[in-house]
Amino acid sequence: MTKKTHAFVAVVGRFQPLHDGHLQLLQEALRMGGSVVVVLGSSFGSRSVRNPWTWEERREMFRQALSDADFRRCIFVPVHDYFYDNERWVLKLKEEVWGRIAGLSGNATPDLVWLGVGKDASTAAYLQDLRRHGERVCVLAAARTSGNATCLRNRIFGDDRSDTVFRDLVAEERLHILVAKYIAENRELLRGVQEDWNFMVGERELWGQTPYPVQVQTVDAIVCAPDFDVLMVRRGRPPGRGLLALPGGHVEVGETLLEAVVREVREETGLRLEPERFHNYGAFDHPHRSPGRGVRVITTVFGYNLLRRCRVRAGDDASALQWVPASQVPQLEGEMFEDHYQILMYGRSTNR
Repeated sequence: MTKKTHAFVAVVGRFQPLHDGHLQLLQEALRMGGSVVVVLGSSFGSRSVRNPWTWEERREMFRQALSDADFRRCIFVPVHDYFYDNERWVLKLKEEVWGRIAGLSGNATPDLVWLGVGKDASTAAYLQDLRRHGERVCVLAAARTSGNATCLRNRIFGDDRSDTVFRDLVAEERLHILVAKYIAENRELLRGVQEDWNFMVGERELWGQTPYPVQVQTVDAIVCAPDFDVLMVRRGRPPGRGLLALPGGHVEVGETLLEAVVREVREETGLRLEPERFHNYGAFDHPHRSPGRGVRVITTVFGYNLLRRCRVRAGDDASALQWVPASQVPQLEGEMFEDHYQILMYGRSTNR
């Protein structure tokens, strides 16, 4: 058996889905290290067109593609997204990985190297962040791997020939045959994602003739009861049908942001709130915050503290309303629309 260079090698990715390029990187990690830490990014949010598979399903894809011996050498670490606090993401990434391997090795400072591929700006950025925090990083040339998860999702959700698309992807050496089989056999779990995908395609076609990239302005509201329960809606339409969301919507022509949020709250919840009592909570503009809309969406969020709990009724895009206790917000991340969980947690971290 070839002597391993490191005790642990860590690779970071979303693996949405796991493709042959990822497997090439993993084989290099297995060659270099005794154990491989597979960090599964974007792990706890709701399904979306950008992240259709849960972290457990992605771990199962690895199980399907690897030999039993290689799978046993892998340590899977799911991590949260922190769209609006990259420094916190890096620190939590380190904390999760070092915590796992220190516990397994019995060594507070085990031998660890981070392995990545210099394929795009976002990958280069997080690898540079790890270096900045004193981590050892090894970067492979992009030519060493092949595959593009975005293109694969386009094929899987956008190809009408669903009975042959997986066979084609295997034949093109883009998907491992057992990974393709696993995804095909579990497509029923992705009906909501398929609905969102179809909506996204329609929106892109609608805006496709514009001579410039479209950016849409929306507003959202964090309406709190005196006991700090947050009023949320269940979305009645795609994208995100059935998910919990903050009441809000598009800014209409001729409206100010404040006028728009007052109107949207009234239409979706029945509450007629005093405009002067809203306060500006923040603007949220991560490029990937609204993957199912077909265009980039930037939202401005307003807060409102009710003096007493009021009677509410669902209307417009809302199929139902729900008062969510602040203590339960962390447990509901997987049920929340787009980045609304992160918006709420942003308030906690900044005392807003």
